[in-house]
Amino acid sequence: MDRIDPIFPRRWIPPFLRDQFVQEEVVDTEVRVCGFYQDKRLDGAKFKFYAHREDKHYTVRFQGGTIYLCDE
Repeated sequence: MDRIDPIFPRRWIPPFLRDQFVQEEVVDTEVRVCGFYQDKRLDGAKFKFYAHREDKHYTVRFQGGTIYLCDE
C-alpha cells in the first residue's frame, strides 16, 4: 500500500469523472420534535401545510414513534 500512495494522491478523481460536477445549494432548515405516537400505521406518513401567521411552509413527518415538524 505504501507504493500506491505516492502514485495516486489521496483525493484522486478518475479521468471519466473529472469533468462532472454538481452545484449544491445550502438550505436553512430546522427540524423540531413535536411529540410521540404508538400507532405503527402512522410510520412513514407525512403531510405539508402552510402557516399563514408565520408565512412559512412546514412538513410534519411521523417516523419511528416520533413526530417531527420541519421548515421548508
